[in-house]
Amino acid sequence: MLLPVISAVLLAAAPEANALFGPGDCRAAPASCDAARQFVARQKGARCLVAFKAARRLYLLENGRPVERQVDLKDYDPLQKSSVPARIRFPVPMALSSRPVGTKLKLNDARTPEGEYWLCGSIAQSEYSYFLSISYPGPADVEAAVKEKRFAPEALERVKRSQRQGGCPDFYSALGGTIGIHGAPTSMAAEISRAEAQDPESIHVTGGDWTLGCLGIENRHIRFLAKEVRVGTAILIVP
Repeated sequence: MLLPVISAVLLAAAPEANALFGPGDCRAAPASCDAARQFVARQKGARCLVAFKAARRLYLLENGRPVERQVDLKDYDPLQKSSVPARIRFPVPMALSSRPVGTKLKLNDARTPEGEYWLCGSIAQSEYSYFLSISYPGPADVEAAVKEKRFAPEALERVKRSQRQGGCPDFYSALGGTIGIHGAPTSMAAEISRAEAQDPESIHVTGGDWTLGCLGIENRHIRFLAKEVRVGTAILIVP
């Protein structure tokens, strides 16, 4: 009788296999959670990003754990003229497009790609409050398109030639591109800075899905990433 009791105690005390990520992330897509754990393990402690599309959450991880930092928003936002203490905790909420289900397959399908990529560029001044480019389409995207005969192989040769580790591929192809992580439209930056000064936890960007396939996050979070994360950082996007 003692053995079953001991086994039950050990099972109860054992950490959950997917404890690195929130229960909601794993409940929405168990296979995605397993893939994310394996991806993080392969980074060997280096900073990386994991985006859970179903849960609408973006993780920044370092040494295999979500990043949490006490900051002053004034140090990240030039529009903040006085001190605004805040705690940046990952995961952070994320917005997608009006077509969030399924991976990106072609130009103008308004979908978010799924797979392993890296941050291939950073644009401070753009239509949005910072834009961190993601290396879509990657080699796997091109191979899948050719295998599934969605496009003629020659139509994607230019994309193949443009792909290099750490750099951005040719965004202007039948597969589409210019996918990234960004904040609100630049025209809203001053308004959001004022709101964040009043409430550092305020939500403006992630209240609903509105992007064209990119990952939308709050301005304070994209500014944090733009300052703290380097081009070349690996990112996994899962369903």
